[in-house]
Amino acid sequence: MTARLLDWWTGLARRERLAVAIAAALVAGAALYLVGIEPAWRTRTRLTAELPRLRSQAADMQALALEASKLRGRAPSLDTPAQARPALARLAAEKNLPAPTVQDAGEQRIVVALRRADAAGAIAWLKDASTELPLRISAARVARAGPGLVDVDVTLTQAAAR
Repeated sequence: MTARLLDWWTGLARRERLAVAIAAALVAGAALYLVGIEPAWRTRTRLTAELPRLRSQAADMQALALEASKLRGRAPSLDTPAQARPALARLAAEKNLPAPTVQDAGEQRIVVALRRADAAGAIAWLKDASTELPLRISAARVARAGPGLVDVDVTLTQAAAR
């Protein structure tokens, strides 16, 4: 095969050899570009565009991890209604709601009643009670008590340890 290629090459005129050499160099250059340079260039461009978004996500994850570690250390243990009462009252005061009544329902459950409270504030209070405290809502009853006011009866259970 090599001998036939060498015979073919020597049989070409000088001008034809130059044209074949230039064509071969162009084909080799195009192949190198298409196989080696262009994919790397596209990947670099795409990654350069994604880098700020990924850095932002990493910063958000670090902030969330820091917040989670702070919350883990601060989460009170609310085993009895007496322990839950101040925390629930604090959350209600933050929402400008009347102080809730807290009763023990047994089996790590407490029943909390909130009377004639602002509807939006009561819903926000329920959300905060289930996110900031180690309590989960197991049952809730919300009834209209007047224009913009509601009566809330909610049963909270101790959240499972994580």
